[in-house]
Amino acid sequence: MNNQTETCPACKGNSLVHNVKDGTLQRCPLCDGDGEVPKKYNRRPYDFSFPACIVPKNGQNSVSIQAPGDFDFEWWDNVAVATSSSVYVLLEINDVRFMNSLQPGNGNGIPLANWAGTAQLPYSRRFPFVISARDQATLYFTDFSGFTNTVTVTLKGHQLIPAKTKSQSTAQSS
Repeated sequence: MNNQTETCPACKGNSLVHNVKDGTLQRCPLCDGDGEVPKKYNRRPYDFSFPACIVPKNGQNSVSIQAPGDFDFEWWDNVAVATSSSVYVLLEINDVRFMNSLQPGNGNGIPLANWAGTAQLPYSRRFPFVISARDQATLYFTDFSGFTNTVTVTLKGHQLIPAKTKSQSTAQSS
């Protein structure tokens, strides 16, 4: 079970339930025999903003931020502002690097403009990526413009607040 699933309430993780008509065991119709179901969440809009990063001319710099500890973050959109279009970006979450270019050994990432949009037109992901609570995210920037650059990046999405089940709601009200 990962942090996006929970034990199926119908079969209690056993994958099988009794058929009410004849008492035989059958695959659980709620979880399709997996024993797990997706967690239900309340989603609240949230901006995961990195501090502004100054990238020296023809140099590199990085900025890190830790995800809040009380919720997971569902990342949908990338927004960035830079003083030059000749900045490359590489994202690392918990020591796993994303967005390496196809050129072997190139640790410069991809052009920022290919990865992030603007506030007026954000780059939207087709599928969300979940950044777990307390994950460490680092952006590495490389400048090729010959000028000092300031880069600001925001990942837009939702806080994932676990929805209260009926049993949790009744326990709190008593």
